Amino acid sequence: FSTLSYGTTIVFGSPSEELLSGVQWLHQHPFYHGDIVVSLPRNGFFIDYGSHAFVTPFSDVQKVNTTLAILGSRDIKRTAGLLMDNGVSLILIDDAMRESVWNSEDDGLLFLLRSSERFAKVYDSGGIEMWKFR
Repeated sequence: FSTLSYGTTIVFGSPSEELLSGVQWLHQHPFYHGDIVVSLPRNGFFIDYGSHAFVTPFSDVQKVNTTLAILGSRDIKRTAGLLMDNGVSLILIDDAMRESVWNSEDDGLLFLLRSSERFAKVYDSGGIEMWKFR
């Protein structure tokens, strides 16, 4: 319940200009329309503008837990399985996530993004990164 309350509280805050620019970029690139994007729940409402967020602020606890498992995993087989099982093809990371989810560039998904050929960076501007899972 607390995770859902947190998500509903965050949705009423304003997104950063950088996040809006990234989501607008996503919206302007039709080859990403329909892709499912994973990020923190607080970004879900805004991602829904440009594509389909895996976790939206009012989503169920199971999706929130899956998102946290994806973000925290350094195991490519486990992470790839979670992404495939849930149809996720894009990952959106912002500076706030870097500060709140991981302690270093070698933590969890950040490690995999740099070390696995399964991910390709498709957007990088103003502290917002988007990675394509293939």
